[in-house]
Amino acid sequence: MKKSLALFSIFIILLTACSEDIITSDNASDNAIPVKTESVEKTTFKKTIELVGKTVPSQQAPVTSSIPSPVKEVHIKEGETVKSGDLLFSLEDQQLRQQLEQAQSAVTTLEQSRNQLNTAIEQQRATQSRVNTVIDETIDQLEEIPLPEQAETNDITATITETLEQLKGLTSSGSSLTSSTLPLINGQLEQARRGVKEAERALQATKITSPIDGTIDQVNAQVGVPAVPSTPLAVVSSKLDLKAVFSVNKFQVLELSEGMPVKLSFDEVGETINGTIETVSSEPNSETNTYTVSVELPENQENIKAETIATAMIDTEIKENALTIPNQAILYDQNKPYVFVVQDDRAIKRKIEIEAEGKHTSHVTKGLADDDVVVTDGKYQLINRSKISLKK
Repeated sequence: MKKSLALFSIFIILLTACSEDIITSDNASDNAIPVKTESVEKTTFKKTIELVGKTVPSQQAPVTSSIPSPVKEVHIKEGETVKSGDLLFSLEDQQLRQQLEQAQSAVTTLEQSRNQLNTAIEQQRATQSRVNTVIDETIDQLEEIPLPEQAETNDITATITETLEQLKGLTSSGSSLTSSTLPLINGQLEQARRGVKEAERALQATKITSPIDGTIDQVNAQVGVPAVPSTPLAVVSSKLDLKAVFSVNKFQVLELSEGMPVKLSFDEVGETINGTIETVSSEPNSETNTYTVSVELPENQENIKAETIATAMIDTEIKENALTIPNQAILYDQNKPYVFVVQDDRAIKRKIEIEAEGKHTSHVTKGLADDDVVVTDGKYQLINRSKISLKK
């Protein structure tokens, strides 16, 4: 029994020794963690903001009616190209035409009345002139008649002369009465003419035309439904001078300013074009809490349409001869950045300081040197001084 136990103990010792020999005899590549690496280099560092927005017309004109009349006919449809002055909508105009005819009839009637009154005034003035001439001649003749120097005779002559003068006054008052009617008719005529102009403007307003050259973005009008002056019947967007509009957060807006160059790309448009930031809003949108950035597009961009998705690349910081590393290499420990540097087939943990972080690379000011090699893939399996091998 004791001999069996001794033999078993010896077997266990030998087995353990062999196991340790197997583990320690494995080559380094069998225990190494496979990784990918990149070299640290000095290059031009660019901090770039990428924004996604859409193109909008620089000018959009709502089409409205000035009168609350039902829509008679819609002459356009969404997406159609129109020119300034093209007919878009016709409103019901039968009642307005009747009002115009009535106003024109009133003007005609008053003009006829005024003409008749002017004729009567001229006739009265001619008659008055003839009567006054006869009276004056009669008075002159009475003064030339030799009468006896008697008081009664003189009184008779004075009485006749006075009567004749009163007759002149009566004929004159008749003419004055006719003339005083003329200003009243002229006033009514002027008012009637204003009514004609108003009716003509209202009738003209039933033909609603495009205010600008552009494209019909939306049509809200329906035949038979009254046009409400405060509600657009349609919206016309200018085909020229498109701009790209983007929303940015409170951090991004601090890095952007008017006049900054922008590289723009668009869905369904292969080429990239250069633009310029036109405006940056100073106040955020109350609903989204974001700021609006508009980018002016160069002229002659007929292949870019409104409402096209646009991507903007804006370089907010450019530094020459900067030490840069790929962002894939950076890890954080308690919000402090570090990387694994390759030395003698091992990964050495090294703290770094980052001055600026771009889309793909970061500018490092401390912790690394030019031509250092850092781990980019496989870093999460590493600890300080881990054995590594390069992935094939």
